[in-house]
Amino acid sequence: MGEEHKKHYWLHRITGGDNGWLLSYHLLREHGILSTGWSDFSTQEDLASIKSDGIAAIEELMYRCWKWSKEDPLPRNRHCLNRFINKMKPGDVVVVPMWGGTFSICEIADDVIYTNDNLPSSCYSQYNIELFKDGYLYQGNQCIDLGFYRNVRIVEGCLDVPRDSYADYALTSRMKVRQTNVELEDGFESHVLDAIRRWKENCPIEFKKDMSESCLEALQTTINKLFDERQFEELVGRYLKAIGADIVIKPNSCTTPTDAGDADREATFEALKLRISVQIKKHDKDGITDNWGVKQIKAYKDNNPNDEYTTILWLVSNANAFSKEALAEAEGNNRVRLITGDEFARMILEVGLKHFE
Repeated sequence: MGEEHKKHYWLHRITGGDNGWLLSYHLLREHGILSTGWSDFSTQEDLASIKSDGIAAIEELMYRCWKWSKEDPLPRNRHCLNRFINKMKPGDVVVVPMWGGTFSICEIADDVIYTNDNLPSSCYSQYNIELFKDGYLYQGNQCIDLGFYRNVRIVEGCLDVPRDSYADYALTSRMKVRQTNVELEDGFESHVLDAIRRWKENCPIEFKKDMSESCLEALQTTINKLFDERQFEELVGRYLKAIGADIVIKPNSCTTPTDAGDADREATFEALKLRISVQIKKHDKDGITDNWGVKQIKAYKDNNPNDEYTTILWLVSNANAFSKEALAEAEGNNRVRLITGDEFARMILEVGLKHFE
């Protein structure tokens, strides 16, 4: 038995040479055919020689068909044709950048390679394209510079995928290469597979969401590790200023909920005639915040009525869970918004870290 082929990942452009786009996009979208240029060498006889002798055969064809001087260096794009014919194997995955900010992902289906002299006419006749006696394809008087074609399967429906929503930075950057095709380096498999997964699961890249999630853990770690209770209260106060509070104060308060209650910070928004009274708890991140803070902030409001202002009550904790008693206590007429550590970290990221310098 022969050695099993290792799957390779490629990037390949299908625009071809002059006017190649008139046919190449139809072929991929409607017929599952990947194409490239080189119509000057597009016969099964030429293909056989390239399969046999590789780059040497392509160079000989360039000298003969193009009258290229052997004194001058040959263009490097000859390697692109060799890759398309001899290097890409069945099972290999090909990323195809397309116009309009999209890309497609396909898999080489078999070893069949068409040239202009045996490409089925059903693949091009409906586009008013004809094969002339000189072996070139024409649409009207326009020559279409395509010459070699391979059967492919579209992977997981990845056809015309929006680039900015489903390809990460590394894959997007690689799609900017100028060559017709390149083999993607080791490590790019994960970027291609991630794009396939996102497309299959309808999970586009959302900069704001993905950035927030990646920063959330680091921000939470900083708050929990470096901030004591006083610093955490100051952080909440700075957040209230960042969202537009005109005044943020630390009210005088008592320690028992049966007296005047307790608010650690109070923010006033004059234009809205709104106040946010906040009780703040610095607990272990994995701990549970009980109903004590809810009782404190409710008692504070009951003992500090504001006829002119609407008052909203918050309980901010750096822990990520509230007890059942706290959840129940927060309901009712004096409803208290319970804010976990993760939620507060997201709120900071939403408003922007520049406000906390």
